[in-house]
Amino acid sequence: METKIPEWFLSFYERLLAAQLRAVRQIKSPRSKKTKPEAGKGISNMDMALDILRRAHVRSISPRSLPRLKPNMAWSWIGSP
Repeated sequence: METKIPEWFLSFYERLLAAQLRAVRQIKSPRSKKTKPEAGKGISNMDMALDILRRAHVRSISPRSLPRLKPNMAWSWIGSP
């Protein structure tokens, strides 16, 4: 007697194994991290403020508080206004 395995189960298992293989490959050879700023050159005050807000998980910022940034750049990291 032959046991028939459903096609949906085989597809599911194939995707599961593919995801596990990707995870193992990422652990095995991680991507290089962002490069640090050049020596003697720190981050700007605006970059520092945005970094603090990102770390605090601030989700709503008035557009008037970010006048120097382009609208699409200002909202790209926090979602749409």
